[in-house]
Amino acid sequence: VDEVLLPPPTLPMVPSCPFRSDELLSPSADLLLNEIRGYLNADGAKSVVFAGEGEPTLRLETLMMMSKKINNDFGSAHDLTMRIVTNGLVLSHLEERKLVLENLKKNGVNELSVALMTSCNEQYNDLMKPTSNQLGSKVHPNSHAKICQMIQDAAEVGIMIECTGVDHHFVDKESAEDLAHELGASAFRWRPYFP
Repeated sequence: VDEVLLPPPTLPMVPSCPFRSDELLSPSADLLLNEIRGYLNADGAKSVVFAGEGEPTLRLETLMMMSKKINNDFGSAHDLTMRIVTNGLVLSHLEERKLVLENLKKNGVNELSVALMTSCNEQYNDLMKPTSNQLGSKVHPNSHAKICQMIQDAAEVGIMIECTGVDHHFVDKESAEDLAHELGASAFRWRPYFP
């Protein structure tokens, strides 16, 4: 198996949020696996979606391990769909991006929902405000291009792509949908705009 460099683990819980526990905010892989297995065994569910508060790919190593275990236990028997809902920023900035995507596919992840947002780099930067550790708190100027390349790479390795965009009057919806399809996405969904 090829070695993959993964991003660092997530940051600890913010102490000013006393109504949240560490376990609920960043549950262990075992806790998540047990819950998912329970649903798959009891309900015969046909899909697992990795999403939630925050970005699931910030815990990429856990995501890889969990998808592999779920796929081994339930994949072929349940005709299981595994999907990641992501803003795409972590995956798109990995040096070994294509290898990571190939491993996700091999582990049973067969769908990605990616926040393409718009066809315009400047609008993307205004909406997503992607920053880079190398640039301090400055907006990373190439994030939209990297997201586009990641979408294309994911489609090339056989992962079905749904792109999402922000439903706002300043976004050229037709151009965004055209770009998504050119990159290999099979679907596009508009999400409401919340300033």
